[in-house]
Amino acid sequence: MASNVINIHDGKPIEDGRLHRTLKDGGGGGTYDGMEARVKRLEDDGKELRQDLKTIMRDLAEIKGRVNAMPTTWQMVGFVVALCLAFFTYMRFGLGLGG
Repeated sequence: MASNVINIHDGKPIEDGRLHRTLKDGGGGGTYDGMEARVKRLEDDGKELRQDLKTIMRDLAEIKGRVNAMPTTWQMVGFVVALCLAFFTYMRFGLGLGG
């Protein structure tokens, strides 16, 4: 019986017998040693990544709050204009104490 499975490295068809020797069907217990340990390590890494992502999201929320508390450009422009007007008024008219 001809196989329709092709080896991706050399492009040649894989015989049926060789295909079944590589991995067993379902239920685990395949022929690759250490597969469960590698999957466990990947799952642990995934949990660690989730924790890191939660930390990043908390930090991002804090940064967003701080940015929202900063004055806008127009508020800063208004503050600078008010300072300039106050300085101009002081220089032009003085404090009015000298008479």
